[in-house]
Amino acid sequence: MGRFFVHLFATAVALFVATKVVPGVRMDPVGPALTLGQYVVNLGLIAIIFGLVNAIIRPLIKASTCLVNLLTLGLFTFVINGVMLLITSAIAQSFKLGFHVDGFLAAIEGAIVVGVMSFIFGFLIPDRR
Repeated sequence: MGRFFVHLFATAVALFVATKVVPGVRMDPVGPALTLGQYVVNLGLIAIIFGLVNAIIRPLIKASTCLVNLLTLGLFTFVINGVMLLITSAIAQSFKLGFHVDGFLAAIEGAIVVGVMSFIFGFLIPDRR
């Protein structure tokens, strides 16, 4: 259970970095004012949504675009990751969590940032296996 929270924290930090680095990925305040606690809770909920989207929808899309991914030598994975970030943004907006991705290019850039951050965290967090 502790490993789940470590991965949740790493995903939340990666999404936070994406909101600070990529101009089209942002966290907007919800309501009159967003306290630090509400911001952290919203970021945690967005990380959960992102994890669920990647666990449920991503394998289906990867399987259905396997040939395209093969023909592009894996570069289509960036498109798939961007779509996952757009789906996360749409779900987060429906729950009024304040997470927005402004377009497809911003989604791909944000997915690259999240992927790099996830790679760094994966390298820093030891695997128990």
